[in-house]
Amino acid sequence: PAHNTTRRRNRGATIRTRRSRAKSTFHVRENIAYRTKVGREAAATSVIAAQRRFITTRPLTRYWRDKVTIPNFHSGTWGGARAFLHTPLMLTVISVMVWLYLQSHPTAIIADYVHHLYRFGLIVSPSFISRLFRRWSFSFKTPEYRMIYKYSWENLSYYFTYLVEISRIPQAHIHYLDEASYNPKDLRPPRIVGPVNQRQTATHSDPLDKVWNTTVYTSYSEDGSLPPVVVDIRQATNDSWSFLSFVIFLVNAGYLPPNHVLVIDNARVHIAAGILPILHSVLTAAQVRLILMPKYSPELSPAEFVHQLVKHYIRRHSGSHPLWQKIIMYHIVVTPQHMKNWYNHCLTISERPAFESRI
Repeated sequence: PAHNTTRRRNRGATIRTRRSRAKSTFHVRENIAYRTKVGREAAATSVIAAQRRFITTRPLTRYWRDKVTIPNFHSGTWGGARAFLHTPLMLTVISVMVWLYLQSHPTAIIADYVHHLYRFGLIVSPSFISRLFRRWSFSFKTPEYRMIYKYSWENLSYYFTYLVEISRIPQAHIHYLDEASYNPKDLRPPRIVGPVNQRQTATHSDPLDKVWNTTVYTSYSEDGSLPPVVVDIRQATNDSWSFLSFVIFLVNAGYLPPNHVLVIDNARVHIAAGILPILHSVLTAAQVRLILMPKYSPELSPAEFVHQLVKHYIRRHSGSHPLWQKIIMYHIVVTPQHMKNWYNHCLTISERPAFESRI
């Protein structure tokens, strides 16, 4: 009958399953005995000698050497650090140690956590640390770095004083100066189109040893009497005398009218001991007031946005023009509307809701 046939088939399948399990258990036991020999050989001679004799991998040889020589290395019958058996108390201790190490070393990588626990005799795997972070809903992120000296009491006091002082000046009377460096290695296009799963090669015509430097002047005038950007480009390094020469040019060309304000940062080329008295004399004769920005505060300068825009265009719009031509060409792209938006951004930073959280 069909019922008996089905029963015989099920009985045969059960017998085959039992035989397979017994055979698998035998091989597992045989494999454990073999690897125990590997560990004993490594303990008696060396890891490399045991690896060559038994034709196995070095991590496996090192693991079984430790398992044979260290009684509490791994109390289970199989597995490595990933399957290491910890008591609930030890898991709590490990979690506390990882948390304390995270608070004191927030930029550490997973291997640092594994090494830190190993120093105290606790063996865990990188995947264990990853699972622990996931359990805490933690992940590795790109941090927003902040200069600690920016938040000194002296600099913060000057920061607020600067914001109050600059807010009383009409935007059309404020001019900024700042330097930038254009390295061809950092301005190459980040992407290229090509076939899938094939490496693509791109050529670059600008010599990597030719670095261009610029000094940028910015202004905003509703009537268009002053250009939004004036740039001084050169291959020489940004030094104090180049900066002073550019300021004298701006005064003689009428780009710094009387009763206007020139704002610069605290770079060495601006406040060098041999330059600052001469700069004060030139600006005093032109009836131009000089204001220094707070330290480590590029967010207060529209010139920084000019540098970012020009470098963005150079990276995204590759062409056959030399780098110095691209720098000049993309400075011309800056419009009065750009400058209006950037001036409003920099001069009204204290009025935005996120200002208190940033400070």
